[in-house]
Amino acid sequence: MPNYTYTDHSKGVPPYAGVIVLGNSGVGKSWLCNIILNDDDAAVGKERFHHDYAPGAVTTHTESFTSFMLLKEMPIDLTIYNVPGLLESDRESIMRNKTEIEKAF
Repeated sequence: MPNYTYTDHSKGVPPYAGVIVLGNSGVGKSWLCNIILNDDDAAVGKERFHHDYAPGAVTTHTESFTSFMLLKEMPIDLTIYNVPGLLESDRESIMRNKTEIEKAF
């Protein structure tokens, strides 16, 4: 596998990738986003995405965070999109979440 550096890319910009984490409310999407980022700050309680054990939705708006990381020895800018849950109990929340999820696309 080739060893990529910034000079291998036009204008020195690393490749870009995005991950949208989808799932029902309360399944741990925000927690998973923090794990994917594997951020040193998360290890000391400074997670990028707030998560909690709660009966209702914790994430109500689309959030994103971009981090520079190595993926199989290749530097990339990775953006994680944390979106509200897919299923809710009332139509108003479903429509709000639909609008928020569309922001990630």
